[in-house]
Amino acid sequence: MRCLIETTVLADILLKRSSAQGKAAVKALEGFSDRLLPVYAIKEFKKGPLRYFAWAHNRLAEGRKFSTFMAALHRLSRTPQRYMTSTSLEAIRDASETALSVDADTFVEGAAASSADEIVAERLRFALKVRIELAWRRRRKIATQVIEPLSCYREHAPRLTDEGLYEVSPVRCNPPKECSLGDRLRPLKASIETLLATLSQLPQKPENAKRATALRVLTKGAKQRLTEDNCNHLGDAVFALVCPADATILSTNVRDLRPLADALGLEVKLPD
Repeated sequence: MRCLIETTVLADILLKRSSAQGKAAVKALEGFSDRLLPVYAIKEFKKGPLRYFAWAHNRLAEGRKFSTFMAALHRLSRTPQRYMTSTSLEAIRDASETALSVDADTFVEGAAASSADEIVAERLRFALKVRIELAWRRRRKIATQVIEPLSCYREHAPRLTDEGLYEVSPVRCNPPKECSLGDRLRPLKASIETLLATLSQLPQKPENAKRATALRVLTKGAKQRLTEDNCNHLGDAVFALVCPADATILSTNVRDLRPLADALGLEVKLPD
């Protein structure tokens, strides 16, 4: 049995392994002997969940107090960045189990914390650091095959600066002419047309409109270049287009992905 690992499941396994959703993702993955991981999922993982975990780590490192971190998170919640807010909350929730079980002599790096507020912040920061490092190290190891390479994308590891902050960059590609997905996906014109027809029947939310625009670029031949923004907006359509016919897509985002997969005769499974 084969499965294709979508970004949400990749993030649950790498960053939230001890949570209920992480355990469900691991269990679901173990049910498949052949586990396929597109590089596109790694790209989305780094730009999204991994970067958000790094944001939480950096705010804890800068403020040195849990109360200061919560104030920063509150400010973030008042902006349009709802995904960063929710993932940062998940980061703290999932890291707290590890943080509370680590001996104080193990986690303190540098000067000893002098208040409960600082102790909590340092424990959480250390737990997040461990998760970020292990997640990046294991990203390819959870799959039996890493497929669909992106020649314009480089997997640069997150870097810890001299100030103790994570720099998760670059998250953008550097295509010489156009996104390498252009040449890969254009020949799938019939499938692309099917997805466009499906999208036209779905709720007209901005995400679907941007996805449809990116797919239309692929129908216009090589003269119309696929930009990096187009690549990012393709999102779920990439997994539907590159998934082998005999594979099941593992995803927690079944609401958006299932209509596209169904249109192409593919199966989507929610880890449970």
